[in-house]
Amino acid sequence: HSSLLRYTYKFLSYPQRAVKRSQEGSVRVSVTIDRDGKIKAVQTVEESKYPLLNREALRAVNKAEPFPVVPDAIIGADFEFSLPIAFRLP
Repeated sequence: HSSLLRYTYKFLSYPQRAVKRSQEGSVRVSVTIDRDGKIKAVQTVEESKYPLLNREALRAVNKAEPFPVVPDAIIGADFEFSLPIAFRLP
């Protein structure tokens, strides 16, 4: 799970408009992937109060496709996980 979060964060960028407006928040996204890492479903579970941050969280998840291949040691066809994505200004 933590490796999937780190992987997704590589595709995340803080929207400049949100930075200029000092917008911070957290978004939780539920993702279902197949064994090959392709997204089967993605939805926001918890939104921030800023639509711009919510859209960026979903964009990052979709851009991260394909996710890393699921190891053979893990049984199943589909895998659901939740990603907490935090937008914090330095």
